Amino acid sequence: MALSSSPASVSYLAYDTAHEEFIPTDHSACPSPDSKSKIAGSIALAEFVDTLPRILHRQKEQQIGASSLRRGTDDDPVNLLFRRLDLSLGEWRKYALFDPMKNYTRNLIATDDETFTLLLLCWNPSKESPIHDHPCDGCWLRVCTGKIQETRYEINAAADRLEITSDMVFDGKGVASQCIIFD
Repeated sequence: MALSSSPASVSYLAYDTAHEEFIPTDHSACPSPDSKSKIAGSIALAEFVDTLPRILHRQKEQQIGASSLRRGTDDDPVNLLFRRLDLSLGEWRKYALFDPMKNYTRNLIATDDETFTLLLLCWNPSKESPIHDHPCDGCWLRVCTGKIQETRYEINAAADRLEITSDMVFDGKGVASQCIIFD
């Protein structure tokens, strides 16, 4: 997967390390245009950070995995919590640091060093991240401002090259601002 930005983009990535099972790499965990982009009862960042580990611990204790819970859907408590997160400018601006010498800057917002890491990634205009994967844990992506283009690839071993399997733009508006990434 490669991410690129235009002009300057900011996105939250929440990494879930509580689940280590195989999960499909298609975009079925992304909201459809008919989905609600935000659930009633918005919560502040502090409440999100307080609530997320409890949900992840509960899922781990109950051994809820991909077979019984579809990550990124309306049946996923983490996805529902992430949708409720108020990402207005006041909530994330203090974490938005840009290093002009880098393509993007990873800014740590919170972690419990066990189940999650919440990052604010700030891309400089027209910059990309190298092609990479997210082994085992996956992540939720939510665009705060700007646009992020995500290009996914699969290895074509016979041709010894990467082939594009999808190319999506997340624009920070409505349903096109949040997705879960497994690859």
